[in-house]
Amino acid sequence: MAVGLGGLNVHAALRMTAVDAEVERAVLAGIRQVVVVGAGYDSRAWRLEALRGASVVEVDRPATQRRKRAAMADLTPLADVQFVAADLAEDSLLLALAPTSWDRQRPTLWVWEAVVPYLDDSAVRSTATGLAELSAPGSRLVTTFAHPIGGGGLAGAFVEGGARLVFEALGEPLRSSYDDWDITALVTEAGFEDPVVTGASEWARAVGQDAPRLVFAAERLVTAARR
Repeated sequence: MAVGLGGLNVHAALRMTAVDAEVERAVLAGIRQVVVVGAGYDSRAWRLEALRGASVVEVDRPATQRRKRAAMADLTPLADVQFVAADLAEDSLLLALAPTSWDRQRPTLWVWEAVVPYLDDSAVRSTATGLAELSAPGSRLVTTFAHPIGGGGLAGAFVEGGARLVFEALGEPLRSSYDDWDITALVTEAGFEDPVVTGASEWARAVGQDAPRLVFAAERLVTAARR
């Protein structure tokens, strides 16, 4: 099954574990409010003990949130979860957060997972800049992004094009990808500092497993701070 899915299930599990570790590290360091941007079916507020009693604001499109809330209705979260229905392609994040307990004067952990690859470069840059502008000193950004998988040349272009066709067939076309240098430059230009990039090899090593070697391993994680 792992091969049939191109390593997607293995990769997704490793990515989730890596992001979990970053969330736990930030919360244990003293950040007590988390904003999940493009939350989808993120379950951390229900399962991470480190988030017990923390404030978690989940932001996503109204239709997605309705499905999420219905699916989670019988479960009790560990965190204080607040839902914000917003489409950040059209809505202001600051205005969307206004009715919640989110406090702009306190450090925020921004979790932006499995969203960037589906945004074009302009949207990625504007959102990253917006998050930095809303960040009090001590805030942190945790986001995943697509790394170019082809390795250059004609063969690389063929592999890259094939991967894009797969995602288009799944209804989730890839619109952006960055190498490590570009993503660190992007988040730095947005206003964050000290970016660190990791990928499937590092995530797997942290849990004593082998990294997936297929196309989905091209997704990577960048963390950065707001000083």
